[in-house]
Amino acid sequence: MQKLVSNVKRNETDKTIAWLLERGITFDGSEYLTQKQFEAKYKNKKKVMPYLGINDFVRNTDMVRIVPVEAPRNYTADISLRKGSARDSSLPVVVKKTELETDYPYLTKELAGEIGKSINFVARAAQELNLKGDPKYHQAIRSSKSGSIQRYSEAAKQLFIKKLKDEPEYKPK
Repeated sequence: MQKLVSNVKRNETDKTIAWLLERGITFDGSEYLTQKQFEAKYKNKKKVMPYLGINDFVRNTDMVRIVPVEAPRNYTADISLRKGSARDSSLPVVVKKTELETDYPYLTKELAGEIGKSINFVARAAQELNLKGDPKYHQAIRSSKSGSIQRYSEAAKQLFIKKLKDEPEYKPK
């Protein structure tokens, strides 16, 4: 925002954008700020920002950042935000990509075959053990309007093996 406002005197595009922002911020419900009124606010001033309503708006509101993320088909995007420097206008964003075939190699039927149980057993046990929705163990992939394919990780397989070793008679409800 500050960079855009600092370019108001040199760049017509930035000037128009700043005027539209100022116009929206200072709208009183009946009249909009004209471009001439906007230019009169900072005319003959060395710095533009302190004389605009944008300055008060930026200081008194929480900063909201819109971060567009393009993810290829069947990828999920996990975004984590960390606190950045006050001098730097950008926030650090870490995007974690998931490769479904390598991170979640087992379909329900394949996992059932690996642990020696039925598909129904795996599906009910995954629900009961709260594996569904946990990115460490499970990923659901939308396959149609109402259907999805369930994929499980190696960690899920190890959890099932451990559970069956500890409780050989385990049967999910």
